[in-house]
Amino acid sequence: NMTLQSAGAIDIDADGGKVTIDGSGGIDIGVESDVAIDIDSSTLDVDASGAITINGESTTAISSSGALSIDSETGINIGTTTDKPIDIDSSTLDIDASGAITIDGTSTFSVDVSGDANINSTGTGAITIGTNDGHIDIDASSSGKVSIDGAQGIDIGVAADTPIDIDS
Repeated sequence: NMTLQSAGAIDIDADGGKVTIDGSGGIDIGVESDVAIDIDSSTLDVDASGAITINGESTTAISSSGALSIDSETGINIGTTTDKPIDIDSSTLDIDASGAITIDGTSTFSVDVSGDANINSTGTGAITIGTNDGHIDIDASSSGKVSIDGAQGIDIGVAADTPIDIDS
């Protein structure tokens, strides 16, 4: 074993070369107490044959002046231990999925836009809007109208006879 101890700073320079550190049992930093680690580099490349774990007792921030990409061979999971709030604030939000898109919640659901909005199914499946309390309210602003078109008809009260109230 070799121990290097100093009452002050230790400066390691390899002008014209690089500093290489190997430890067959591991490389530990801040073993005696928590210490700050500052890495300034032109490029940071971290490779691990096992898991990469980053834990922080305070805020953890990842920032980039270019695009930030997250990728995985099996999945990307957020808040898997317990439910956590997720806040996405973006100039544009584009979500593409090669499979199903499922959004489940136990409270309210709201989608608000200042421009046009559409829900479009290009497949052969139906678009179903339902509620447990039996109340669906469709409103158009004072300058708009509600248009309902069906290529094969418009059915009201299909499951049972239903009263219709039309005020005009």
